[in-house]
Amino acid sequence: MRRWKLLFRLLTAFALVGVAAPRMAHSEQFPSRPITVVVGLPAGGGVDVSMRRYAELVGRSLGQRIIIENRPGGGGVVAAMAVKQARPDGYTLLLANSGTHATLQWLQELAYDPVKDFSLVSELFYFPSFMTVPARIPAPRRSANSSRSRASRPETYGSQGVGSNGYLLGSMLKIASGAPLVHVPYPGGSPMNMDTVLGRLDSSFSTFNFMNEYRKAGKVKFLAVALSQRSPRVPDVPTMVFRIMRCAPKK
Repeated sequence: MRRWKLLFRLLTAFALVGVAAPRMAHSEQFPSRPITVVVGLPAGGGVDVSMRRYAELVGRSLGQRIIIENRPGGGGVVAAMAVKQARPDGYTLLLANSGTHATLQWLQELAYDPVKDFSLVSELFYFPSFMTVPARIPAPRRSANSSRSRASRPETYGSQGVGSNGYLLGSMLKIASGAPLVHVPYPGGSPMNMDTVLGRLDSSFSTFNFMNEYRKAGKVKFLAVALSQRSPRVPDVPTMVFRIMRCAPKK
């Protein structure tokens, strides 16, 4: 376990999406065969692409292949259950996220314990969420204080599923603004982002790396970033911050 932590920390300097694995006990030299990382999102999204690049670097260092297995569904629950049920030998890892190991336990009953059933290896990625709209939608329409927004038809916002950061941000925006926002869950960021680009969604909470090329091409706009300070990459985009309320997990 120490070797894993050292390798991941040496190769990674940014954090927040964690890799978790069942507690493992083995006597063989590790790793002696390929390792599988289960990702609860479809292939092609920002997190999936980042994980594949990362796996290539770590696999090269370990001298073993790291295989990415996509198991989307249930906001990451399908992937988490697959890893929970795998042999606890350290060869099956989970790319966990804030949904699988934080927010979902507050919203529904889970068939796994985010703490007892997994051992944290290291934090990996942090992706700030940008509120993104198709270029055809004027920015004032999305203002939290806009009476026009409140009076208009229900507008949609996409997320990577119930419990994801986008789901929480959209819910808080709906409460703060009183706007008739309708949540549209997706199995991952890639299909959600494409529906935003094509105008099938009124808005989504997306990552910079995936959407910036579309922004530069004039196909989408960034209205806000979910940070307390403006992003140095796009300093002209304002921030959006909400007060977090205390609540108890659902029983």
